[in-house]
Amino acid sequence: MLGNLAAYPPALVLYMRQRVVVDQATGCWRWLGNVKPLDKRGRGGYAGVYIRLSGVYGRLAARLLYEMIHAPVSDGLELDHTCQDRPCVSPLHLEEVTHSENIRRGLFAKYERRHQEAMAGA
Repeated sequence: MLGNLAAYPPALVLYMRQRVVVDQATGCWRWLGNVKPLDKRGRGGYAGVYIRLSGVYGRLAARLLYEMIHAPVSDGLELDHTCQDRPCVSPLHLEEVTHSENIRRGLFAKYERRHQEAMAGA
């Protein structure tokens, strides 16, 4: 599935490879570059890469790797981290979904975490 890498500059491919380490326990690709800190509302935590590519400066590292390995994200869709780990950049842990589906999955995961925490404390 590495067919799309040839469309990117070799220096960019090397740059991205050097900033990823695989978590053997989860399979997540940990981004060693910039990760946006969480704000007061819990937003952020996503890996970022700050390069100029096709006139755009600053991209989400997970999206860039997904597009490098698979294909551009389809219009009207966004990527959902199926592992629910925002700094993960593994293309295997990303799925194209609608915005409403992404929100629904995130809310469900949040509910599940709270439920598990409550059950552990009971």
